[in-house]
Amino acid sequence: SLSALRYIYKNSKIRDIKTNESEAIVSFFNFIENMLFHTDTHERNFIAQIPLNKIMSIDKYIIENDKLKDFEDFINDALGCKYNFEVLGSNPLDPIIGIKYKDATIPYQYLASSGMKSLQLFYYWYLIKKDTGLLVIDEFDAFYHHELSVNIIKRLIDMNYQCILTTHNTSVMDNEIMRPDNYFIIQNNNIKSLPELTDTELRKAHNIEKMYRGGYFK
Repeated sequence: SLSALRYIYKNSKIRDIKTNESEAIVSFFNFIENMLFHTDTHERNFIAQIPLNKIMSIDKYIIENDKLKDFEDFINDALGCKYNFEVLGSNPLDPIIGIKYKDATIPYQYLASSGMKSLQLFYYWYLIKKDTGLLVIDEFDAFYHHELSVNIIKRLIDMNYQCILTTHNTSVMDNEIMRPDNYFIIQNNNIKSLPELTDTELRKAHNIEKMYRGGYFK
């Protein structure tokens, strides 16, 4: 049950040896240690290596890292809104993000929709794991409308990540978003890309969601 390669990596000075083989092993483990899996549901389960000094509430992490304005811009850009955020609460050990609303400031978690809370989680992981090599998000758009789902996919494409997203939303099956061979269908314990599931030559003009609903991919 013990990985020989991991044992060598953790119990030798291989990280200090400059050879093609040692550099390949170090790169390999850097990739593994920067993997991130998380769910975009209320449970917020995740698998990742996180330094202890980064384990705190999402609000506190954003505030303490001076990212409140950046987070505000992220939410407004994603939703097409003009929210104004500020730090709420007098306890410096447990600050929370507030949304200015008329003459009051309301805690973000009270006013935010499920989609906004999901976006905050997405932003938090972006801050925590900027050097992620492989990002896996289960049900990534569980609380998003169509336009927001597409927005998030395009943001991830622009990032230097290898990404795997799972969804039940067929509306994101679009040649304008990704190539057909980037879409996979999981069924009967098999995972196959769209081109593997049809004899039809897939072209950019094809509506692959309509084809999927019409039973072309079998």
